Amino acid sequence: ARTLYLPAEKIPTFERHIELLYREYTTKDFKQTEMLVSLLKIFLIESQREMPTIHSGGIHTAGKRLTQQFLALVKEQVTEYHSPKAYAEKLGVTPGHLTETVKNNLGVTTGEFLRQRLVLEIKRWLVHSDLTIGQIAEKLNFKDISYFGRFFKRETGQSPNAFRKDFHKKHQNTQL
Repeated sequence: ARTLYLPAEKIPTFERHIELLYREYTTKDFKQTEMLVSLLKIFLIESQREMPTIHSGGIHTAGKRLTQQFLALVKEQVTEYHSPKAYAEKLGVTPGHLTETVKNNLGVTTGEFLRQRLVLEIKRWLVHSDLTIGQIAEKLNFKDISYFGRFFKRETGQSPNAFRKDFHKKHQNTQL
C-alpha cells in the first residue's frame, strides 16, 4: 500500500471531495448509491493523478530509498521532531540533501511536508479529543503554547480553538 502526500494547494480540492461524499452519504437522497459511486470514482481518479509513478521494478534509486526512509521516520516520529534537520541527522544526510531528494520525489520540501503532517496531527487531536490546546501542544512536543497557536494559524488561517469550534458546529447536525 502506498500513501498519497498532497501538495498544499491540492488539499482543499480533496477536502471538498470528502465533504461531498460525506454529505451524500448522510442525506439518503434519490439515487444515493449512484451518486456515491460517481463521487467516489472522481475522488479516486483525482488521487491517481496525484500519485507519483513507481516503476514496475520498484524503488531503484538511492533518492527514492531515502525518501521512503524519511516518510517512514516521519510517520513514527512527527509528534517528536518537527525540523528537517532532525530527520536529516537521523538518516545520516545533510538537511539540504534530504530536502532536495524529497522535493524531487514528492514535489514538496521536507519543511513543507513536515508542516502538512503536523497540521494534520493537530487537527486530529482537536477533533477527536477533549484535551486543551495546551495539552495538545505538549503532546505534539511544542515547547511554547503561543508558538503552537501561531504555527497552526499561519498554516490554516484559524486559531486552534476556532478550528475546533467550526468543526464541531459544522458537523453537529450531520452525525450519523
